[in-house]
Amino acid sequence: MHKLILSIVAKLYANRVLAITPTKRFTYGDIFSSAYELAQSLKQLKTDTVALNTYNSPNHLIGKIAIILSQKIGLYLHPALGQDKIMAILEQTHTPWVIEETDRGLRLKRYLQSTSTYIKKIPSKTFSLNLSSGTTGLLPKIILHSKLSWWISTWRIIRYQKRLDNKPVRLLCLPPLATAGSITFLPILLSGGAYVFTGHQDNPSNELQHLQELIYELQPTQVYITPRQLNKALNQGWWSKPGSVKRVSCGTEPLLLPTVKKVLDDLGVELSTGYGMVECLPPLSSMVIPPGKDVPEGILSSAGKILPGVGMKLIEGRLAISSSTTMLGYLSNSHIDKGDRYRRFFITQDYGRIKDNYVYIFGRDVDKLGRTTFSRNVEEFILKNISNVIDVAVVKKDEKEIILALETKQDIVLKQKLIEQILRQFPELKDKRIALKITNIPLKFTGKLDRKTILEDSTSDK
Repeated sequence: MHKLILSIVAKLYANRVLAITPTKRFTYGDIFSSAYELAQSLKQLKTDTVALNTYNSPNHLIGKIAIILSQKIGLYLHPALGQDKIMAILEQTHTPWVIEETDRGLRLKRYLQSTSTYIKKIPSKTFSLNLSSGTTGLLPKIILHSKLSWWISTWRIIRYQKRLDNKPVRLLCLPPLATAGSITFLPILLSGGAYVFTGHQDNPSNELQHLQELIYELQPTQVYITPRQLNKALNQGWWSKPGSVKRVSCGTEPLLLPTVKKVLDDLGVELSTGYGMVECLPPLSSMVIPPGKDVPEGILSSAGKILPGVGMKLIEGRLAISSSTTMLGYLSNSHIDKGDRYRRFFITQDYGRIKDNYVYIFGRDVDKLGRTTFSRNVEEFILKNISNVIDVAVVKKDEKEIILALETKQDIVLKQKLIEQILRQFPELKDKRIALKITNIPLKFTGKLDRKTILEDSTSDK
């Protein structure tokens, strides 16, 4: 089925742009031609699993499509993991062959000569192996996704995508969201949409400066973008005219949505947001807000309504999910661990609450600053009370110190006064040291907050 769908897509959109870099455009025909050639080589391998280790680039699309066409199980890595972690993951998953990126394109290289160390065979119904983006341990958790869950997830996204102005939805993903396992991959191909690859691993926001030009060139009806990047593009004036865009879809960083919505209202663009996670495959909750619609602030700070077919409740303060798209489990050396579960519910790492069927996400353990205070609470307070702040990130360095990074329109911020305001609002932080700095909020290649850089910069400042 996967192979048939991709074959139809390749013919239907052969001359349409699929991948964009700062220097080149690649059509569906270009990408699929290279993918078909690579798939022929993959079919000759006597292994069920093949790893793809690329940056976010057109080569990533080529490798991923080739894996699906060859009906192999894809293990999706990223060079930022480092050689030691990559080797450990290859050994753990019994994956000898890796598609990797070189200056001349993709090459297929054998990393493991012996594969006898693997204990339990990966189930045949597995579609892909993805890494948990929320893992903070030394080695990321490896998640098994079934073929069925991928198709259910894809169908849900397509089903809830209403036509915009009686036109089929055409997606622009800028930049590729989240990890290589993003469920947006198949819907974007099916819509004839395009991916934007920044080519700037150190500064992934650079290509945002050309967002307006891309909208005029590609005529998308919907744009996928992370909340922080959307906020940056709108505040910097990199997107000031709607063009063909009728909807913007972004993930769960609700603290920025009130500010973003005001600008989107002026553009006449509706806002779509939701909650998903790689262990369950998105979407789990969603909401669409038409331009100009007055939405209570409480709802606007939510991650949307729980979607049909998804069960959700709280277990010890954390969100627990029951869904047909939940992972098969985490892969370990000796067995498949189904994760932290209570009966038929998978317990996530996200603290939150549920009210009137709307989901509210507070954060994870790394975001917990006190018994009841999360980073998001402080960030929301600052955005509401300090007028010239564009973006803010609150990062816990350790149990005694908090880093407060502000991106402002002006450099004028009364630091001591702001800290006093925070301590009055959140008294349980009075025993913490708060280090405040004015900076551009750093983002990772995924478009999400780069906590590591903020912590490293705070150390180098001392």
